[in-house]
Amino acid sequence: MTQNKLVRSSLLVAVGAVLPASVAGAGAILYSDQGFFEGDATGLGFFQLYVETFEENNIGGAYAMITPPLSYGVPNNGFPTGLDAFDLSVTSSSGSLFALRPNASYWPNIVSTVVGTNSEPAHTILQFGGDGVLAVGFEVWGIQSFTTGLPEEISYTILGIGGGMIASGRFATPMSEFGAFFGVISDSAIGSIDINGLRFDVVDTQEYYDNVQAWNIPGPGALALFGLAGLVTRRRRR
Repeated sequence: MTQNKLVRSSLLVAVGAVLPASVAGAGAILYSDQGFFEGDATGLGFFQLYVETFEENNIGGAYAMITPPLSYGVPNNGFPTGLDAFDLSVTSSSGSLFALRPNASYWPNIVSTVVGTNSEPAHTILQFGGDGVLAVGFEVWGIQSFTTGLPEEISYTILGIGGGMIASGRFATPMSEFGAFFGVISDSAIGSIDINGLRFDVVDTQEYYDNVQAWNIPGPGALALFGLAGLVTRRRRR
């Protein structure tokens, strides 16, 4: 497991640096800057499949409890037609999810609906169906006891479509009360991302997610290794 600090320059994991033999030759770059992430994905010839905003809900109050998974086209509490994003499911290791709407009394800094786990140490897991995706980005929030919490560390596990490890580790984060961006570009198809916010002084931090965007490349097959390697080289020269 790697110990990394998320940096604005976006480069965290060099090609082949931390990956196990089961995906030998694969590579991933992690991002804390949405602009860098989207610019690199576009530059590599990716196209955006969707951005899931969780706004297709009809939640009447401040929140709704959801039985996971929350999936594309499958009705769930507060989501009469499920998610709009095809091949995306959101689940939790706790067996429950919450959708939170903007509410000045409890979580004043969220400006749109967010979805995540309501308990610690439960993880929220994004799952991608079909042939997977090659780039994923989203905003992540830490909310503790109905107030804005600030996770000081994030753990992540990124798995391929067949369950093989793409990348895992932890990084310190200067997460603000307005959320932080996390993104990954991989040359191996991404099947799921498990992320858990950690605090050193409390144990009930909750994690919520918004604006999940997925990208892929035209045509079959994964990104050639030299394409991602070239991106790493260009980033290092900047």
